[in-house]
Formats: sequence, C-alpha cells, structure tokens
Amino acid sequence: MSLDYTCYALAKRPLTPQKLAKASPDWCIEFVDPENGKPLHKSRALPSFCVVWGCPRFARLDLAALVRAASGDSLRELERRSQLGSCALEIETDFVANSEFLAELPPRHRRVLAGAKSRYDTCSSASRGGNLSWPLQAAVCRAVALAVGGMLEEPQIGKFQAVSAKG
Repeated sequence: MSLDYTCYALAKRPLTPQKLAKASPDWCIEFVDPENGKPLHKSRALPSFCVVWGCPRFARLDLAALVRAASGDSLRELERRSQLGSCALEIETDFVANSEFLAELPPRHRRVLAGAKSRYDTCSSASRGGNLSWPLQAAVCRAVALAVGGMLEEPQIGKFQAVSAKG
C-alpha cells in the first residue's frame, strides 16, 4: 500500500530545492536524481520526478553528506531505523483541475483548486519501515504551499486544506 500526499500549487513553474528548504525550516531535505542517486542542484527547478530524503532538523544529521556519500541501501537502512524519511515526488506543471472533481468540493476549496497551475504528488510505501516518510511528505507539500500558495490534499481520507504563501 502506498501513502500519498498532494499539493495543488498556484505557480506553474517547478520550485527549486533551495526555495522548498527555506519554506520548511524544521526539516533537512535533499532532492535526489532517482537514476544516479546524486543530489539535485539547489538553485535549479525540480525535474518532473525525483526522490526526496529528509529528517527533522533537530536530528542533527548531516543529510547532505549522507546523501552524497551513501548508497541507496545505507539510506534505506537509516529510514528503517526511523532516522530518515523518503518519498517519491512527481510534479505535473500543466495541471488543470477536473470539473467533476471541482464540483464535489466545498466552494472555498473549489476556488483555490481551480486556480492551481501545478500538482506536486508525494508517495511512499506504507510497508517499507520507518516512521518519518509520512511526516516528510506532509513537510514537502506544506513547503510548496507556503512558497507559492495552494491546496493540500490527503487522498487517503479526502481531507483538503488551503494554505496561503508566506513569502
């Protein structure tokens, strides 16, 4: 089973890792190329798909060094021991809300979702172990919403929350 968390963002252009890190001060977050395992450039727009590794800032882990030096297996072991979380991140930059979907929402959510220009979907495996992946997904999506404004969705329970940009 997978756990999903989504942000419908009011900006079309993908954000940079640097902007998302700034919008999520309580988390250390690294965005990684899924093909070569290398960290993505901090000031370049995120690609349509990447892997995200993260931990709460109070964990005092040097996440950037761990990601640069570690293999996927060693990072997954840290995740299994609940020291790191991870998720997949997929960005759809040409998002248009489905009219049937919009019709099912309360008017206050409908307006925000109708204005969304992109969608950030995070996904993790519920069975892979560790307990930081779900909070990481929420932190990544909340960072997107705080950076540009948008709507958060927890698809498993159908919960929506509008979030205004903070900078």
